[in-house]
Amino acid sequence: DVRGTLTQGTVEDWGSIAKYTPQTCPRKVANLFLLCCLLQYQIKAELAWHNGWRLVQHFNDPEDIWKEITSCTEEEWNARFKLLHLHRFPAAHGRLWKIGKKMCRYYEGDAGNIWNNKDANEVQARLFDIGAGEQISRMIAGALRDMHYVEGSGDVKADRQVCRVLGRLVSGKNIEPRAATELARKINPSDPWQ
Repeated sequence: DVRGTLTQGTVEDWGSIAKYTPQTCPRKVANLFLLCCLLQYQIKAELAWHNGWRLVQHFNDPEDIWKEITSCTEEEWNARFKLLHLHRFPAAHGRLWKIGKKMCRYYEGDAGNIWNNKDANEVQARLFDIGAGEQISRMIAGALRDMHYVEGSGDVKADRQVCRVLGRLVSGKNIEPRAATELARKINPSDPWQ
C-alpha cells in the first residue's frame, strides 16, 4: 500500500519505494517516487511529497500517473496550475506534462524503466534527458543508489545546504553549485555523492 508510507515519506526515507527491491517495486510506486522527486525543485521536500500524493489521489490512484497527466493538452494542463497547486512556480507545474510525454514515449510510462539494470551515471543522464534538471537528476540517482536500486558512484546534488556547508568548510562562506560539485569531487573522487 502506497498511502501509508508516502503520507509520512520524507527525503530521508524516500517514501514507500524504500520498502521494495528493484525486482519487486510496483510501477505505481516507482512513478510516485519520481513524481515527488521532480516536485522538489525549490520547495520543501515534505510539501513536494504531499503535493505528489495529492495529485495521485486527484486522479484516483492510477497505475500510470504520466498517462493521466498527459491525457489533456499541454495548455489544459497548464490551466490547472491554480486548481492543483502542486508547485509555487508555473514552469515547475508545466514541466510535469513535458516530462510525462517523454515518460510515456521513451519509458512506457514506467519510471522503473529509467533505472532498472542501469548504473547511477546512466540513470542521471536519462533523467536529465527527460527534463529533470541537473541537480534533481543527481538527487534521484543518488537516492536510488542509497536504496541499492542502482550501482556505481553518484555525483553530489549541490543544493543550498550542500553549497553552504562545503563553502563554510573551505572558505567560511557559501559557494556556487559548480564550485560545490568540484569540491565534493576532490573530497571523495571515487564517490562524490557520499
